[in-house]
Amino acid sequence: MCDKIEMLAEIAAKEHTKNKNIKFTTKETADYTLIEFIVNQPLKPDELAELELPKINYQKGVVLSGRSPIWLYVYLAHFYHPTPWIATYDPRLGGAVVVQSHCSRRIGEVIPVEGCRIEPRRWRDNPHNSSEG
Repeated sequence: MCDKIEMLAEIAAKEHTKNKNIKFTTKETADYTLIEFIVNQPLKPDELAELELPKINYQKGVVLSGRSPIWLYVYLAHFYHPTPWIATYDPRLGGAVVVQSHCSRRIGEVIPVEGCRIEPRRWRDNPHNSSEG
């Protein structure tokens, strides 16, 4: 399972809209579940406990994608920890960086991901994301 990187057509896409300030969308591939999220209004840390997170297949890896506070990413990584691996999407790389693994995926490995909503062009155009001083 972890040794193959085969991008298949999207098997399923589901929207999770019960949360007030954040919307989750999931897309399953053969190897992982892509969890994308859009924060509609600033989140407050005390909202974490009330979030309804997407149910996924825990036999696959997870790719997280969205703009949010770091503490939301940490919370999601902790929540999905039982999966074989977790990666976070980086639009500048056009892929997801493995940040946790219980299988043959290497920490720091970049997994190609297509179809994420965060496009590299939009990322670079935001002056707050510049790596230059």
